[in-house]
Amino acid sequence: MANMKVEGEAIKKLIEFAKMRRLPFRLCPGAGDEDHVLVFHRNESPDILGCAARREGTGNKTAFCTIDVTERIITLPCKRELPAKANST
Repeated sequence: MANMKVEGEAIKKLIEFAKMRRLPFRLCPGAGDEDHVLVFHRNESPDILGCAARREGTGNKTAFCTIDVTERIITLPCKRELPAKANST
């Protein structure tokens, strides 16, 4: 599988697509802010995204759900709680 990392214009295109249809995502938190990995894709399943997030990130655990875009608000509700990251800011 290719690198799932998206940047710049690719992120804007995926957010525009998410306005029409929810997109699955996986979040793999790292040790520092720059180590967090957020992976989302138009066609891949959450399981495949989880493998990609773990491979590209430094953490072991992932949170997953769907990106919901309503007007100008992006919501990322998680279906798995990551207790160590819940209180970090």
